[in-house]
Amino acid sequence: MENPKTTTTGEKTTQSQIFISWLATFILVLIVLSGVTVLIIWPVLNPKRLVFTVEDTSFQYFQISNDNLNASFNFTVQSQNPNSRIAIYYDSIHFKVIYQDQALGVGVMGPLFQPKDEKTRFYLNTTTNNRRIGLPRWASDDLKVQQKNPEQYYHMEKPYGA
Repeated sequence: MENPKTTTTGEKTTQSQIFISWLATFILVLIVLSGVTVLIIWPVLNPKRLVFTVEDTSFQYFQISNDNLNASFNFTVQSQNPNSRIAIYYDSIHFKVIYQDQALGVGVMGPLFQPKDEKTRFYLNTTTNNRRIGLPRWASDDLKVQQKNPEQYYHMEKPYGA
């Protein structure tokens, strides 16, 4: 007859205690291996933040009547990937044109591949299609005044991020 295993206190070890002990050891080993893997991979890849710069903006057909806006907004954006070992794939890029906390235009750009250690230029545009903008009367009047002399209000001295 086989003797059951006993602990230091003399109690019999059951199958469930052996299983729980084995499972806890397995989980602990997985956690330690995951941590070591991250500590090795992170310094090797050393990811850096991407840099986005708006290089140029323009708008066309800018017309306001009865709080409805007809306009086309165009942007040239440069994306720089400073990572020498990581390339990036964008599923989509979402953007908004905002004035006085009101979205004037919303757009989505399709997939884009950003090679490693390279700059990529892409063009974004959106139209309002006679959209009711719902701005307060003073903001709508302000846009109309700015429309008459756009160089004074929409001139960009230095692109953001440059």
